[in-house]
Amino acid sequence: MNQQNEKEPHSSRLLLFLILLSIGVCLLYVWATQSIRPLYDLSRDESIPYSINATKTADYSPDFHAPVGNVSLSIILDLFQDLDPASTPENRMATLVGSLQTPVSSVTAPAGSTQTDSTAPATVAVGTTIPETALTENPVVIVPNTPIPSTSTAIPPPPPPPPPKPTKPPKEEPPTPIPPTPIPPATPEPAHLKIINPSSDGATITGNDDTTFEVEAWDPAVGVNNGAGITSVTFTLYDSIGNTIHTYIDTASSYCAFGRNNNCSDAASAGVLLSSDTYTLEATMLTNAGETKTLTRTFVIPALTQLNIIVPPTDGTIITNIADTKLEAEAWDTTIGITNGDGITSITFTLYDSIGNTIHTYTDIISLYCTFAGDVVCNNSASVGITLPTDTYTLEATVLTNAGGTETVTRTFIIP
Repeated sequence: MNQQNEKEPHSSRLLLFLILLSIGVCLLYVWATQSIRPLYDLSRDESIPYSINATKTADYSPDFHAPVGNVSLSIILDLFQDLDPASTPENRMATLVGSLQTPVSSVTAPAGSTQTDSTAPATVAVGTTIPETALTENPVVIVPNTPIPSTSTAIPPPPPPPPPKPTKPPKEEPPTPIPPTPIPPATPEPAHLKIINPSSDGATITGNDDTTFEVEAWDPAVGVNNGAGITSVTFTLYDSIGNTIHTYIDTASSYCAFGRNNNCSDAASAGVLLSSDTYTLEATMLTNAGETKTLTRTFVIPALTQLNIIVPPTDGTIITNIADTKLEAEAWDTTIGITNGDGITSITFTLYDSIGNTIHTYTDIISLYCTFAGDVVCNNSASVGITLPTDTYTLEATVLTNAGGTETVTRTFIIP
């Protein structure tokens, strides 16, 4: 009894397994039928009710809206034969993608076809019946009169450039040592010599007090104070024609042309008489080291005696009235003063006619200096009994200074 009871559940399980197996076989059949249905339909129809639009890209993706139909195995083989086996997997994949996206020729579906969905993925229309045997071996889609252009092999993108090779940093060479430029020894500064008085070339000396001629001198190698390193300074004075007027050697500062008595002495104190002329003072320095240096300075002494004929005032003056013959002169020694009569001993007047005859002569020792005498005012010619007929006359005046200097001037006038 128990054995019978045990067999009943076992039979039930076997029955259930057979039922499930039958269902599985059915499902497998349905799936297989749907899978080979396109091949079956292709064996009965003369063409595939699909078309390829040349303006679109062929779509081989698995998620299209309707089946593409059978694609010739040779097309698939061509796609894979275009791949370069020596290229990298990335380049082979790029080539395959380029081939799949290449547009193909457009063929309109045959009349009577029930498939008119223009949005369906592009396929190739077939113009001839494909034998059933061909479907099992190597199904080929034949396009009459419209050859499918060969898909161009996509140009693989160039391989990425190799990474730059690391370069070794340049070897730093130690800088070439630059030898120091030898510094030449400093040139010794020349000895110093400067003429202090006269202060500049062409200076005008208007009095004896201005003749205290002096220079300063020193050797910088010894010091910069006057007289440092100096042996002597030699002075030489020349007149305008080069004659030597005076020479003096001074061996101690201050260095003076006419010696010194506390300060530099003037020309008169040295017994040197300087008349009106242009002079050149030369100073030559001698250092203790034997170096010499010479400077020169020119100066002018104008006429020391100032002499002017006042009446008549200019040459060629015409005198029509005898009262206007109060002929007069003025004079002074500039070394004494600038007032009429300063340093003057006398003025001698001489009057000549047109042929050089002496008409009158007179020496006046007191200013006013008058041709025809006079103390307060000058006399005219008539007051001293001198008549001046019509003629051209020349008045000559010669001054004598207290220092013994002389100077002469002349003036012409006409009695019409």
